[in-house]
Amino acid sequence: MVRFYRVQEKGSRLRYHGSHLLCVKNLDDTRVIAVEWYGEDCDLWEIVGEPVSEHLDRFMTKTLKVYFVKVRRAEVVGTVTWKGEILLHDQRVKPRKRWLRSLIGSTSGTIFSVTFTKRTTGEDRKMVCRTGVKKGVKGVGMSYDPEEKDLVVVFDMQKKGFRTIPLEGIKEIKVRGLRYITQ
Repeated sequence: MVRFYRVQEKGSRLRYHGSHLLCVKNLDDTRVIAVEWYGEDCDLWEIVGEPVSEHLDRFMTKTLKVYFVKVRRAEVVGTVTWKGEILLHDQRVKPRKRWLRSLIGSTSGTIFSVTFTKRTTGEDRKMVCRTGVKKGVKGVGMSYDPEEKDLVVVFDMQKKGFRTIPLEGIKEIKVRGLRYITQ
């Protein structure tokens, strides 16, 4: 099963095409649809299912790859605003952590900034970081599994060292010009 995304008017039911749902794989594409097609705040749906077919579709100024998906699970995880910001709902903690982990993992070495609350002191911290850094790794490994503790390991570009980010403390992520805000 694969994770897809869909945006629709706030509060509306999912609109199926036959028995399948039209979705995109990329969060940047959901932003394009919300801003260019709807022009207003939209619900952001996370869809888990199997792709049946794919094709190119034109949304105003951009051509996007869209998929017909046989849906296994669908839930609203946030809002895409008319300004292109993505707001994550805080009511479902597990999907939110999974979603944030996959968002950080999808940066693929791109430099991004994250604002989060530190577990130790409770103060807010803003970090400019990236994933996928191999320089300085000695191969010893960590004494604990960061995934079990809901942490993500990144390379802090300002302090020139590896740091961890607690998933539940993330308030905002900025990557490739997009802001993802948790509520």
